[in-house]
Order: sequence, then C-alpha cells, then structure tokens
Amino acid sequence: ASALSVNADNLVQVTGDQTIGGTKTFSSAPVVPGINGGQLAGMRNKIINGKMEIAQRGTSFAAANSYTLDRWFPVNTTTGVVTISQQSDVPASNEFQSSLRVAVTTADAAVAAEDVAAVAQAIEGFNARDLIGRTFTLSFWVRSSKTGVHCVAFVNAADRSYVSEYTVNAANTWEYKTIAVPGGLITAGTWNWTNGAGLGVRFALMNGTTRQTTAGAWQTGDFFSTANQVNVLDAIDNIFAITGVQLEVGSVATPFEHRPYGAELALCRRYTRV
Repeated sequence: ASALSVNADNLVQVTGDQTIGGTKTFSSAPVVPGINGGQLAGMRNKIINGKMEIAQRGTSFAAANSYTLDRWFPVNTTTGVVTISQQSDVPASNEFQSSLRVAVTTADAAVAAEDVAAVAQAIEGFNARDLIGRTFTLSFWVRSSKTGVHCVAFVNAADRSYVSEYTVNAANTWEYKTIAVPGGLITAGTWNWTNGAGLGVRFALMNGTTRQTTAGAWQTGDFFSTANQVNVLDAIDNIFAITGVQLEVGSVATPFEHRPYGAELALCRRYTRV
C-alpha cells in the first residue's frame, strides 16, 4: 500500500512501493535522496588513479621513497629493495586493464624495530574533510605472494592512525577486499584540511614493532600495521599488487567508479610530486 500527502513546502510526497510506467515530465530536476545525497551521486571515490592507468613518469621504478604511478608513492626504510611497476596483470574481468605491482629484488627477512615498507596515497585535505564523523569504506583488488594477514592504515601522517587487517587467502591470486572505518575520521590530532596531505592510505608490506598497533580503533601515533602483518619483502621475486582501489562515504562498497580518462588525468595533474 502507498500513501500520498503534501508537506509544508507544498510538495507531494508518496510513501510505499510504487510502479511508474510510461513517460513522465518533470517541471524541475527530481531529487532522489538515495542517489543525489548518497554514495551513487558521482565523484564518490576519494582515491585518484585507483585503476593504475595513469603513469606520466614511466611504467617501472626502482622505488626508494620516490614517485611511481601517479598519486602512489612507496615508503621503505628497510634493507630490502623493490621495483614498482605498472602491469597488465589484472583480475579476470574486463573492468580493469592495469595494476600497480611491487616486486622484491633484494630481500629483507629480518625485520628491525624501525623497519617500514608500504605503498601509499595521500588524499588532499580539502577532499578528506567530509569524512569527519562519517563511516567510509575502502575496497580494492589485491594479489600477493604472501598469504595471511595484511594491513591497511589510515593516517594523518603525524599523530593519529587507524589500522585494519585483511587476509590474503591464496598466493598470487586476485582477491577482492573491503574495509569499513566506522564513524569515519576524527578531529583529535593534527590534521591538514586544506591543500596538504589530509588522509594517508597505506598498504603495508612489512613493519617493525615501533610502528605496530592494534586494529579497529583510532590510535595516537603514526602506525602502519598490527603485529600480524606478513613480511612481503622476505624473499626475492615476492610480489604485492593492487588495482580498483576506491574509498567512499558509507558502510557498503559500491561498484568501482570509472571516471573518464581525461578527468582522471586532470586530477593527477593537480599534484606535482606524486
């Protein structure tokens, strides 16, 4: 059953299930709260170059705290050495055609307390501020040589961190993962809400005890993982690859937002270093 009423603004409201047939003419643009004000409103992905298609500076990098594919940068304070490259190896569908791959060329099996290795993106403060107090979800495809627990950290790169764990179940197999951060960002701590690095998203590769914390809550400090993080750098030829990375408001991961290539390129060109 449905009901029809007129609200205080003299707008007709219909509640209940409706079936609409034929061609309808609207005198003004219809507003559908679930679309216009929700996750499907467009430009919902906070990650830029999540499809790993844009690589203006090259397609292979001997990474040492430098740039790689656009908007993605490595963090590595270990004795291990990796190459980061753009690859055509992708999940078995027609949705993506590129991935970012970390390949180990010099192993580091002994993790020192201060060791950290990760692949990260910094979301500009202007683009992250609306995540304050709003649950958000990260979704992505991952392929790793190392099964077991991996971590993603959400940080302000100064004094606040939220670490989540996810599990790679099968070695060298593309797997889809989603991670929700209930309640979204917090205001405590030192955040940049303007044109600097607002929210960092770090995919950990290995991590020493100094930068380890517990999962599932905001912590005071700059952390990368929990103590359960596997060491992707423990053997030559190990790989870690990601694509289809999306961060959006809400507790549910929606299908990946495929922005036009030109629009994604323009977003990348706003930034110089990464």
